[in-house]
Amino acid sequence: MQVRLQGKCVQCPTNCVSCDSSNEDLAHMFFTCPLAMQVWTTTGLWNDIQQEVTDTSTSSEAIFLWLQCLTLDLTSRVLVLLVCFGAYGSIVNSK
Repeated sequence: MQVRLQGKCVQCPTNCVSCDSSNEDLAHMFFTCPLAMQVWTTTGLWNDIQQEVTDTSTSSEAIFLWLQCLTLDLTSRVLVLLVCFGAYGSIVNSK
């Protein structure tokens, strides 16, 4: 997300607040950051997500295609998890 902010002329570091490496874009925040991979692995969803990420061209496309394959209950839980990821990033970035 830091990369998008800089694209809008907001001065901020582009490194990830969780792992302090790479540029923090959507793909990193949700899929390639070690913290994100750990969360997906802990929930037992990493193998499915990893497949969608390799089969699609954008992070958004991967998320939406993957959500279409889930049951309603699991989709709800994943959406909550994604919102928490976003909220965590916002809280950490505001400090």
